[in-house]
Amino acid sequence: MSDFDTLVAGICARQSPGGVFLSTVRLPYGEVEDKNCFVTGLVLRELAHVPATPALAEAKRKAYAFLLRSKYPVYPYSFAFYPQQFPPFWLRTALYPDADDTAVIALELVRAGYWPAEALPYIAENYLLKYRATGPLRHQLAHSWQPEGVFLTWFTTANVANPIDCCANTNVVAMLAWAGLQATAGYPEACAMINEAAALVADAPQRTAHFTPYYPHPAEWHYALEHAVAAGASELQPALEALRTIPNIRAVAGPAPLCSDAAGEIHWTAEVLTLARQLRQQFSSPTS
Repeated sequence: MSDFDTLVAGICARQSPGGVFLSTVRLPYGEVEDKNCFVTGLVLRELAHVPATPALAEAKRKAYAFLLRSKYPVYPYSFAFYPQQFPPFWLRTALYPDADDTAVIALELVRAGYWPAEALPYIAENYLLKYRATGPLRHQLAHSWQPEGVFLTWFTTANVANPIDCCANTNVVAMLAWAGLQATAGYPEACAMINEAAALVADAPQRTAHFTPYYPHPAEWHYALEHAVAAGASELQPALEALRTIPNIRAVAGPAPLCSDAAGEIHWTAEVLTLARQLRQQFSSPTS
């Protein structure tokens, strides 16, 4: 069996019959299998650059179908980390739809032709513009490197913590750039913040979580920046170059940490995403 076939088999083996690409969540009391929208969206991002064999085409079809079933109810073209109708057993309260999941997944659904191109301007106008650190939501600004107007994480005005995450903002910028929406309010502010924060992280990688509370390791931000620049966000080239100066940025001992809750108490890993990235590397450069 070729390396290609081995990787495809590994990816397919880590997909549920319902289409979700499986991950692992580490809770305070142990690890459990996890079925979330985010990992499935990220895997599809990588597989979009790989020639589709019958097995891979079927895996992608099932994954897109899962995401289409999992979109957030009531609010068109939006996503939360988990399908609201199928939350994990340990989740005490339902999650709001959020900028990160929505930007990542909506872009893949539009790229693949499952959603119309008009979905992305709709998201920008109805969600991203509304949930920024400005006006009544300016109180969410917590650090000097966070300028007014950048994108918040959660699509809500409720009186809850709504952290500003530079990696999440990177995924939002990628979606806007791909759609030609660089004139959207918040885009230049987010780019400026991301570039400044990346320079600071390059000097002190151990402080990554200060700038990306939902991403404990700088490798994921690095992947997001590569994708954003390839999507047309040339404004983020300085941030990408800054993170590239971190020695062995993608060398991780043990399962690579993908994301976490803001408190850093719950972590997700996804071997299937690692396999998808290895498969993509056989066919394109990281920035293609």
